[in-house]
Amino acid sequence: MQFHNGERQRSFEIDTCFSCEGGARYSGIVVWATPTNSEGQSFTAYFNAGERKGVTIVEIPSFELQSQFPLHNVKLKHCGP
Repeated sequence: MQFHNGERQRSFEIDTCFSCEGGARYSGIVVWATPTNSEGQSFTAYFNAGERKGVTIVEIPSFELQSQFPLHNVKLKHCGP
């Protein structure tokens, strides 16, 4: 996963979880993504957030990462084909 802000960019290897939203019996469409090695720069991306297809929300508790990439709790939507 990559975050971009102008010329600044950061790449993260991520783990995905298809049942984190509701446990082993979860049958919804929300998928969580977290960095495998965050080095204090953690975040969680929720794809299909709130069971809304195509909406992603990124929670960024790290102030440093928030200041570089102001995406914390912003509803992001898929654009293009």
